[in-house]
Amino acid sequence: MIIRIYIFTLLLFVAGCGYQFSGATHALPGDISRIKVNLFENLTAEPYLESYITASTNLRLMRQSEVVLVESQEAAEAVLQGQILQYRLAAISYDSLDNIQSYRMTVRVGASLKRLSDGKILWRGEIVRYHDFVTYGTSIIAQEDRESAAQKALSERIAEDLAWQMATGFGGE
Repeated sequence: MIIRIYIFTLLLFVAGCGYQFSGATHALPGDISRIKVNLFENLTAEPYLESYITASTNLRLMRQSEVVLVESQEAAEAVLQGQILQYRLAAISYDSLDNIQSYRMTVRVGASLKRLSDGKILWRGEIVRYHDFVTYGTSIIAQEDRESAAQKALSERIAEDLAWQMATGFGGE
């Protein structure tokens, strides 16, 4: 019985304090709802980043109820375009034999949201994110798999940041 009272009280508190689940979203700037996401331009030498970041951004924007992703520019009200400006992989820890134990991956992305009707830039921002991953005691193939998994995880975090920054106007024009 005490547990039921506790759960009921917790539900009342959560309902009354304005809490929103992480899936809660905001509208895009300029009351844009139909958006096309162009393939991010990869200005680094690291392959596949443009695919990971573009796919993660599409998936993230699809979760926003106020946003409809379209495939053609003709059907869109705005287009999101971005560039991968920097990719850096640096060793951050070593063992006693000077073997690398873990890396820090850093990616810097710039993006803009342009309204197609008048060409106005509604939002422009830059995101820098990093992700640490362990490679110690694994084969080269396993290390590459871990790096790829880290790139995908980092792409999801960048997509979250892009969606949040666009919706809140953070870093905007």
